[in-house]
Amino acid sequence: MTDRNQALLAAYEEIGRLLRILAGDQVSSYQRLVDQLSPKVYAVRRNAPFLMQLADIRHVLAHPADARVGHPFEISERLIAHAQEIAQKLHKVPRAKDLGTSTADLFVAARSDGVQSIIRVMRDRRFSHVPILAANKVEGVFSENTLFEYLYAEEIASLDEKTTVADVFAHCEIGDRRLERYQFTHPTRFYEEVVKMFTEGLGASERVGAVFVTDTGNPGDRLQRMITAWDVLGTS
Repeated sequence: MTDRNQALLAAYEEIGRLLRILAGDQVSSYQRLVDQLSPKVYAVRRNAPFLMQLADIRHVLAHPADARVGHPFEISERLIAHAQEIAQKLHKVPRAKDLGTSTADLFVAARSDGVQSIIRVMRDRRFSHVPILAANKVEGVFSENTLFEYLYAEEIASLDEKTTVADVFAHCEIGDRRLERYQFTHPTRFYEEVVKMFTEGLGASERVGAVFVTDTGNPGDRLQRMITAWDVLGTS
């Protein structure tokens, strides 16, 4: 077996190893892993035909019809480089834990905080959503919608400095809101699955304001990160 053939087989084995890790599946066939991951991972979907062709080439290299004749073809450097490039991309598949802003860097609020001070920070730092936390768990979100809904419900034109998050909290609660919804997910969810959380299953007037990453993906768990639609634009 030539050095090129060995290099391609090594790339194939590495791709197979990474597919099994990404799928969390150590028993399914290579083809099944490609089919399983294609809807979730762009690098797999975009290269699925090549990945299946690579499996056929690997079979010929590993099991030649007549060992006395040797391998029926030589592998090009370009083919090896493409397989190695795919392996590198699979190493770097983004997940929810890689997106958005971590809790350590996130501007958050508590029920006792003044609304005016929160609005000033949102304006100066161009924040659209501020999580309201209690014991590191999300219990609500302050956003522009919060302010408008509160002013409309109270029939007032402005807020005073004494207004706190507790005063407007009824408009910050996470639930079946008319205009804005919030989703929760676990840290290992794939990038494309996160994107779908912003785009699928929404009514004509609905949108997802943010996706919160918690330890297990449940709303009552510790917050790790917040992801907005802007965070996933241009990421692949």
